[in-house]
Amino acid sequence: MELEEVVDDYYFGFPTLLGGEGTAPPEDVGGPPGYEAFLEVYQDPTHPDYLSTYAWAEEQYYVPLDISWLNDSLKYVKYKKTEWQSIDHENYYVLSDKYRSDELVDIDQLANKNRIIQYAIACTNLFGFIGYSKFLEIYNAQNEPSISSSELRALLSDAHYTKQLGKEIAFTNRRALIHETIKNLGNYSPYLEGTKGKPFYIPAREELLRYVDDLYYEKTSHQEKLGKMLAKDFFGGNTLLIKKELDELVGQLQVVNTDFQGVVREFVGRFEFIDMKQLNEYMQAITMLSNNTRIWENRGHTPHELAQMGRHHFMPLQDTPFNVIDGGKTGRNEPCPCGSGKKHKKCCGK
Repeated sequence: MELEEVVDDYYFGFPTLLGGEGTAPPEDVGGPPGYEAFLEVYQDPTHPDYLSTYAWAEEQYYVPLDISWLNDSLKYVKYKKTEWQSIDHENYYVLSDKYRSDELVDIDQLANKNRIIQYAIACTNLFGFIGYSKFLEIYNAQNEPSISSSELRALLSDAHYTKQLGKEIAFTNRRALIHETIKNLGNYSPYLEGTKGKPFYIPAREELLRYVDDLYYEKTSHQEKLGKMLAKDFFGGNTLLIKKELDELVGQLQVVNTDFQGVVREFVGRFEFIDMKQLNEYMQAITMLSNNTRIWENRGHTPHELAQMGRHHFMPLQDTPFNVIDGGKTGRNEPCPCGSGKKHKKCCGK
């Protein structure tokens, strides 16, 4: 590191980062050759080692450089020869600072404010939790002009837009957009730990903005198949009832830390099945639907998509998640095949 210049017109007791080429390579990456090999895998989602490399990079805090966030954090420390001390800066407001000019944002001059808010709502509904740096990466890749971290923070801290986000159950903290459901977990650290190492599913702009509607979910052939089964066996041509059943099922499958077997038991318990063969067919259909449903724990990916990327502990559920026997009927006093532990007559055989 080389000292370029000493300035006499910097008046604050905290350091300021003026610029940088990007995030430093992860520690122990193996020097320049190792870093080059790392980037080759890290930037290729089709590589068999992509997910393990992505997870390792996230553990090493290898994230996009956010100078505005770093400088905001540096306001609260005072550098000495041997320590960093927390300090409070009170009773002043900085009118101008040529070394931190990017902090002074005029909201009125910011372009596409409503579009930015729409993206914030959509990303919150799709991911549940998304850091500002990742949000900026997505937004700036799909829109012009791009926005800076300072502009985003200024917009999200404006009372009018904060209220607009709140109406759509989207909230903010110093580093991220958070869905109300995640926020209400209280301690959501275990949830965040469960998402680490999983890349974000990033749809095209048109598809992404559909998630502004918090009830929207991507339609799949597996939902269509289950809908046709319900129409044939139970609802005839009543498309409204079928849609209601599918909406409720998908909604339950998307719940954080959902009890999959409990969801299945509740669903099949609402219908009178002819025999075990029919019940088995429905369980298989629900399992396939679940494996192809986008969930927050997978950062918007489906279990099937992550399995396709090669992480074995992200493997989707088997086609038949319970011990189900083909053919024949289950006696009313026999254990229910759904695995609840109850007798069939008090569970799915009601």
